[in-house]
Amino acid sequence: AQPPELPPQTFAVFRSDAVSPFPSDELPLARAIRGDQTKAVEMFVRNTNLPGGIHVSAVGSPLLDESGSVQGGVMVVRDITDSKRAQDELQTSEARYRAMFDNNPLPLWTVDRETRSFVNVNQAAVDHYGYSCEEFEAMRLGDVFDPDDVAALDAEGDRSLEDRIWRHRTKDGRTLHVEIKEHDYALGERRKRLMLVHDVSARERSGAQ
Repeated sequence: AQPPELPPQTFAVFRSDAVSPFPSDELPLARAIRGDQTKAVEMFVRNTNLPGGIHVSAVGSPLLDESGSVQGGVMVVRDITDSKRAQDELQTSEARYRAMFDNNPLPLWTVDRETRSFVNVNQAAVDHYGYSCEEFEAMRLGDVFDPDDVAALDAEGDRSLEDRIWRHRTKDGRTLHVEIKEHDYALGERRKRLMLVHDVSARERSGAQ
């Protein structure tokens, strides 16, 4: 929905959704005049000079005399349109990435590069390996490797696991031959590794015949 059209010279304030009118008695200035202190109230404002509107963050403070009685109020407004837009774009990007991650037909998971613990897994990994998301989150990467390949995994350290065939073990004990594609990234101070697992067991069996 779009904010309603305004007559000339009219100034309007909406909640941060840019649609719902902001009640006049809740405005930071109105509250300041009543003696209330407000911090970081997000609003959307527009008028004929700003037809597209801007997002702002407002702070209201009461003005007191020497006796502490409220004599008025002051409101300081900061334009946060650019940061709001960047935040919305980030949320959209995260939602798009999450959908691609969750809906990928191949097993995908993220591991912490320091501890090798699973951070998250997609549904394909749950279906293919037989572990629930909760079980994965309590495991480390080596727990899905065939015991005979764990030593080789440990020897790689933090190096890439691409360019070779690994053996994985499912919850019901089946051995899978897999190829791995990786992408390293950082989230804050945590270093992570996104891993795409391609089960090539059928190809390996046919090649061995």
